[in-house]
Amino acid sequence: MGFPPGAAEALVLKHFNALPPKDYGREIARLQPKQQQPKQQPPPQKQPQKPPKEAPRPAPTPIAEHTPVAKTTDQGATMPAPQGSVGAAQPSPPPPPPPPPPIAAAGAAAAAAAVGGDMAGGDDGDGDGSEEGRFTGVRYAPSGKQVPVGNGGVTRRYHWTQTLYEATMYVAVPAGTRARDLDVTIAPGRLDIRLLSRGGGEAAQAAAAAEVVVAGAFPEAVKVDECCWVVETTGGAGSGGGTVVVVTLDKGARRTWWEAPIVGDPPVDCTMVIRAPA
Repeated sequence: MGFPPGAAEALVLKHFNALPPKDYGREIARLQPKQQQPKQQPPPQKQPQKPPKEAPRPAPTPIAEHTPVAKTTDQGATMPAPQGSVGAAQPSPPPPPPPPPPIAAAGAAAAAAAVGGDMAGGDDGDGDGSEEGRFTGVRYAPSGKQVPVGNGGVTRRYHWTQTLYEATMYVAVPAGTRARDLDVTIAPGRLDIRLLSRGGGEAAQAAAAAEVVVAGAFPEAVKVDECCWVVETTGGAGSGGGTVVVVTLDKGARRTWWEAPIVGDPPVDCTMVIRAPA
């Protein structure tokens, strides 16, 4: 098996010689410029520029307090140092005191007792704000009218409070008076309270009809269906011996401040009432 000696070599040379000769000089000359050509380097990348750092700001210089110094004039007189100092905080004014709360119905009789005997008994004439008709323990405005207490005031027969919606009267009656001993009439424009006799009999009642406790006209018409009255007993002395008739009057559609619930009675200064927030 295999080729006889020299046969393989002859076969290789036959095929090799069949190929065209190659000009190595020309091929070297063609490849040489490519080999000597330097490689192109990529362009350098730009580095992002960092913003310059800001210099630290100097700390603010504290304002030194100025101590006032007394000055001496050319004549030798010493001028007082100015009050206050630069940079010193001025004290804020104190807040105004809160207004006094309106008097409640339960404590109204106690406030009336402070007035003393001016409320119970006495003649039918009421004080009119003059020096002769003023009540003890009641404050008066420069206008001569009473300073409102519970937005109301005091007369010789009753004391009263009010809101924009209703007025409440506390009428002093003898101790032990019951509702059946009274004749109370509330009309749209008038109030009448009479004390009946306890002895019984038509003659006695007719005589007692002249014993008027309160009678007079309202400053404005009231809503009768919303008005009411009740007899209450107070715990302290005064106020007609501790028994009062509490009359609640609805002011109706007109919501105004009254100077007095009965026309002609001592008025209060309505410019000084305590107005509740809306």
